[in-house]
Amino acid sequence: MLDGLRMEASDIGVELVNTNEVDNKNYTNWFPSLFLGYEISEKEQFTISYSKRLRRPRSRFINPFPSRSSNTNLFQGNPDLDPTYTDAYDLGYLKRWDKLSFNTSVYFNRSSGVFQFITQERGDFVEIENPDDPANPVLVPVQVRTPINLATEQRTGMEFTTTYTPKKNWRLTLNLNLFQRQIRGDYTYINFQDEQVFQNFDADNFSWFSRLSVKIPLPGKIDFQTNLFYRGPSENAQSKRKGMLFTNLAFSKEVIKDEADLSLNVRDLFNTGKRVSETRTDNVFTYSEFQFRQRSVNLSFLYRFNQRKNQRQGNRQRGGNDQGGDFEEEG
Repeated sequence: MLDGLRMEASDIGVELVNTNEVDNKNYTNWFPSLFLGYEISEKEQFTISYSKRLRRPRSRFINPFPSRSSNTNLFQGNPDLDPTYTDAYDLGYLKRWDKLSFNTSVYFNRSSGVFQFITQERGDFVEIENPDDPANPVLVPVQVRTPINLATEQRTGMEFTTTYTPKKNWRLTLNLNLFQRQIRGDYTYINFQDEQVFQNFDADNFSWFSRLSVKIPLPGKIDFQTNLFYRGPSENAQSKRKGMLFTNLAFSKEVIKDEADLSLNVRDLFNTGKRVSETRTDNVFTYSEFQFRQRSVNLSFLYRFNQRKNQRQGNRQRGGNDQGGDFEEEG
């Protein structure tokens, strides 16, 4: 049995110099955790755990300075945003064989103060060219998207991870996470026409994500590695987000009598690492695509002087791998 208690103190300050607006938030939290394990044998065990967690808002989420993604869509942070707190429960099972390991768990998370992104009309309009009638442009309302601590969320799911090593220098790892989300929250605000608007943001959604990592040697003493990540579609009361696939490839080979490394890396092989979403409000339908970085190919050559082969291998292992592909969502 393992248990622990962690304390965290946060001090956040936001200042807008032009308007002399200052927002400060200070909070101290205690986070208990408990882990119990029952070992059937050296290769088989059950675990049960509880932990309390928090998710702090990113700096962009609390920056009140508006940023424009198009002439009709703005994003504005909320300096009054609080962290999201989660109680996480997990029941796990682990089984190992000579070349195969299997790890699965069932979990339940309950979160309060969950970030939700609210899209509202700001009250001003932009003229958009009408392709059917260029002489009469279309007036489109400007919308602003901002995060608030709106909802409570219950997430129930199951996760599987299996690793297979059929022979030396071969490694295949698959992870699959399936979950059901239940979001509950209401929001009341005053719109630009000075009217009180009530919106219900309840949503029930099933989604999943998966990762596949493969590392194998190829003929010619070439090391090959690929990492694939797929995030399934999801939706809430205002928006729908489509699934996203992200694929990386890497080839490496020692050359010049094993004194140098030649590497080829491909990031986002299929150029599909895009966050595609649709948002619908009372008067506007918005379709958006966001891509952090387009597909890139990098060829590198590295020569090391007076360094033995085993030292180079140790440095590569300590350096790790940039799997990428999982940039943080906005909601």
